[in-house]
Parts: sequence; structure tokens; C-alpha cells
Amino acid sequence: SDGSTDSKQLVCDDHDSHDDGGDDHKEHLSCACAAEDHGFAIDCGNGQAMIEALAALNINDCLTNCTSEICETNFFIIQAHHDYCLESELPDDIEDGLHIFEDVCGECEILPKFDSDLEACPAHSCTDGSGTAAFEALVRDNCEADCSGNAQCGTNFQTLLAVHDLCEEDTLSLSAELGFHEMEESCAQFACNLSDGSTDS
Repeated sequence: SDGSTDSKQLVCDDHDSHDDGGDDHKEHLSCACAAEDHGFAIDCGNGQAMIEALAALNINDCLTNCTSEICETNFFIIQAHHDYCLESELPDDIEDGLHIFEDVCGECEILPKFDSDLEACPAHSCTDGSGTAAFEALVRDNCEADCSGNAQCGTNFQTLLAVHDLCEEDTLSLSAELGFHEMEESCAQFACNLSDGSTDS
């Protein structure tokens, strides 16, 4: 099932629903649809395409204005690969390049592909408040400052990760939503596979 989950993510099947204006869950275009619309392939083995896309963002001054077709396309290329591919598959400059441009360029949505080195994320619920509770526990236990030596930090981070990535955007409290990325950096060693272990979505 792991491979099939990955392959489904690379097929655009939600053009009808991604911008329906109803709720704001996954308000961004899926990366599969971005790839189809902008004429590129999501290929974790093609590091050269990622490097060329980053160069195009710099050459075309996309940090000042990212609304042109060339800027949108090339940002989607580095962001889709950054979010989907394994860290070992990414050229060194892609991580820093993404963070430089992500505040000005529109993003697409894709989950990380299955990593055989990681355990499955725990079963999660989108309806019981467990994601926000996990974030509050992470803050209370000072996990952002030191996540590595605390197994409870790891458990709570995995719950937060699953709810953040797999549930409606307003499932988490605003503070949990805003604090997620800092906690993600601190607790990176507790990353888990999102393609297994969910109870609802």
C-alpha cells in the first residue's frame, strides 16, 4: 500500500475541488495538479531539474515578485520535490532555496513519500482535539528547546504531525498551526510515515 499511496499523490484528480471556495482545507493546488498545469514532472531522481528551477527563481527576481508564470512554475518544482522526496534525494541548496522563496511564492500540497527508514505515524483523529493537545504538551514539556531526550516529546510530535498534515486546516488551534514548523525542526528525529496509521481524515 505504501507505493500506491505515493503513486496516487502524483496523479492530478482534484481540479474540481481544490478551489471551490468552501472551507479552506488544502487551499493550495495539489502538487500533482501544479505539475500537470505547469508542465513538469515530480521526479526525485532528477536533481538537475531542481537546481535549474532554483537558478531560474534567482535569475528572474522571483523574490521581489513571484506572480509570473516562470516564477510560479519554478517554485512549484522546488517545493513539490522538497516536500515529497527523501532528504537524501535533494540537492544541498534546495532546502535553503525553498525557505528563501516560500514567503512570497504560492505553494502546492503534497505529503512526503514513504520512507522505509521511518516508522508509521500513530493512528490519529481529526475530531477529538488530540493534535492541539499534543502541541500544548510539547510546549509544556519544553520540547522545542530539547526534543531529543524525551520519548513523550516524540509521541506528541508524531500526533501533531499527523493531524497537521492529514486533517482540515482549522483542526489545530491557531497557536498549534503557527508553532508547528518550529516544533518540526526541533523534533525532526521523530518524523514518521504519513501514508499509514490514520483512523479518519
